[in-house]
Amino acid sequence: MKYKGIIYDLDGTIVDSEPIFYESDKQFVENYGGSYTEEENKKFIGAGGRAFVQYFIEKLNLKKSLEDLLYEKDQIYLALAKEKGVNPFPAVVQLIEWAAQKRIKQTVASGSSLKIISEILKITKLDTFFPIITSSDEVGKGKPHPDVFLMAAERMSLDPKSCLVLEDSIHGVEAAIRAGMDVIAFNDNKEALKQWDESSIIYQSPNASVVEINKVKALLTSD
Repeated sequence: MKYKGIIYDLDGTIVDSEPIFYESDKQFVENYGGSYTEEENKKFIGAGGRAFVQYFIEKLNLKKSLEDLLYEKDQIYLALAKEKGVNPFPAVVQLIEWAAQKRIKQTVASGSSLKIISEILKITKLDTFFPIITSSDEVGKGKPHPDVFLMAAERMSLDPKSCLVLEDSIHGVEAAIRAGMDVIAFNDNKEALKQWDESSIIYQSPNASVVEINKVKALLTSD
């Protein structure tokens, strides 16, 4: 098989969490007297919490440390996630269960903190499938830098070229390509995706439907 491992993004790929993230990030900014628009939110999808907090430290002249503010941001999100519920995409869950049965290595590499990743996987009862997780916080550079994907591959003891990435954000797609990995892009922004070589983006789809996930299974079992 060409691919020996799957690397999943978390938010927007495994779980439908982007609307809750927008609501919690908006609340975080408003707590400090700022405002947060949908246009600003688009810039940060997939970029990770550090980039978001650093941006508002500078914009709002916040005096607290980056780590303290990241903790506050995570707490707001987790409270909302537990209150409203975060649902995984059924077709992606099907893929995760199938890959486990086939003994294909799989991991999560996300811009969210390790606490967020672990808590959301527990809430969705997917934590047992992912003994290895990686956060951009651990590498210092979030997506579109490739570091988080490269560390995820290293932790699975796999060559980056043997990993298939599932991503929903433009930042994440770029990070995967820069890591030398093939990527499935669950994103409907065809114009933004045109900037990359089609050989790296295996295919693009607006969402992770059962039909699309069956294509991923076929890829993973082909020579």
